[in-house]
Amino acid sequence: MSSQESENISADDIEVLEGLEPIRRRAQTYVGDLSRTESPSDLILTSLCHAIDEAMERNCKYITVTIRGTEVCTVYDVAMPLEVHPPTGQTVAETLLSVLRACHNMKKNFEVGSMYCKLGLAVLNALSSEFHAEIVANGRVGRQFHKKGIAQTPFIIEALSAPDKTELCFRLDNEIIQACSFDIEYLRQETADIIENLDVDLRFEQIAI
Repeated sequence: MSSQESENISADDIEVLEGLEPIRRRAQTYVGDLSRTESPSDLILTSLCHAIDEAMERNCKYITVTIRGTEVCTVYDVAMPLEVHPPTGQTVAETLLSVLRACHNMKKNFEVGSMYCKLGLAVLNALSSEFHAEIVANGRVGRQFHKKGIAQTPFIIEALSAPDKTELCFRLDNEIIQACSFDIEYLRQETADIIENLDVDLRFEQIAI
């Protein structure tokens, strides 16, 4: 760009992207080659990062990943925290889903952040056409629904007497991720060491529709 062109740029020419929109605009910066066949499966692995972190602390005992067509639901028996995260003013759970690299930085085990949070939950949320989170923790349930990384509802917390769990259900946005198919064998191979070393029941199920 020439100095003359630089001088002609005004504040009105600069577009400030808010929230997770920069991830959607420049997805290849975060995911790499958008046509890479492993990319959708790598995003599923990202949905497991909090569960595996808790499994390494011996808190998480089961993880199930159910794939129905293009919809993926990850469920595990430990809750994302519903307490407020002071720097953001949001719950910890909402912060993990909406702030870039938050889940990487909040990991108890550095190796989990390095292995499974290369992308992060906020990236997964941004690259999903729909993303629904339901977290049950200590007699309360928190729910939020996102479309294309934008919260459609406040993070609603209500009383609920039920066992602790986290459930994340999402559909990858096929306008961004070009190959929205999932490789079960790849997922099993990528998590084999975790299963071998931890007492956690991790199951993958693919249901044809």
